[in-house]
Amino acid sequence: MACGRFYFSDWLGGTRRLTPAQRGVYIDILAMIYEEKGPIRNNKMLAKAVGLPPYQFRQTVEVLIAEGKLTETDGFLSNPRAEKELAAHAERSSAAGKASSHRWKSTEKTSKKRTQNAYSERENTQQNQTPSYAIPNPITIERKKEDGLSTRARAEELEGLLREAAGWERETAPGLMVVGPILALIDAGADLEADVLPTVRAISPKARSRSSWKYFVNAIAAARDDRVAAATIVSEPINGANGHGTYREKPAANTFANGFAKVDAWIDEVRKREEGGETDFCLLP
Repeated sequence: MACGRFYFSDWLGGTRRLTPAQRGVYIDILAMIYEEKGPIRNNKMLAKAVGLPPYQFRQTVEVLIAEGKLTETDGFLSNPRAEKELAAHAERSSAAGKASSHRWKSTEKTSKKRTQNAYSERENTQQNQTPSYAIPNPITIERKKEDGLSTRARAEELEGLLREAAGWERETAPGLMVVGPILALIDAGADLEADVLPTVRAISPKARSRSSWKYFVNAIAAARDDRVAAATIVSEPINGANGHGTYREKPAANTFANGFAKVDAWIDEVRKREEGGETDFCLLP
């Protein structure tokens, strides 16, 4: 838990009977309880963490327990109010996560349907010009304001999903709020559920720095490219001499663009030669 509610009047009124040293130990222990999201072990390491010798630390903790500021169960220190605040925070986070995931999935469904419709229209118009292999269906996710999410809302929700996938919910680096590169990948065809989040989960333990999302950009792009390449439709079988069907090799990702570019170049060259008066030539390989 990166932050929590702190009521100044409650603190001043509740710690008046404590010495400055006791208040210092108390606030350190509270901060550690919130940081660990639960009780912390009462041992020499804790004494070292607050900067006191073990015997003096034990005396201070005994005073805080007697004053009702701390509780000790099975060697773990806790605070009743901190337990309530942590439980409420966990409940709010769970509800917000479910709502965010629902909005993303709803937007993704709408975007995919629009993309499929656009592809169908394009396929119908190119039927007579389609080569022997089928054009792969582009799989994209579009995130636009008309889907009900502003750019800022998209960024905030995506940051939460990325943090959850990476296990970086408690990281405080400002760079983690910058999710523009990941949003750009989504707008360029990366799928949130198929490419982005699985990649983040898989390689986040290997990240040397937890200050930004740049480490994941190339891996997400590669995952998107692999998925789109795998979705390429293989051509219809060609009947062989033995009566069994054989299949053309699956075209590479850039086969379609290169093929059409060559056809256009051939057409331009034919026109130039015909305009120059040539009649006996062949440009086909």
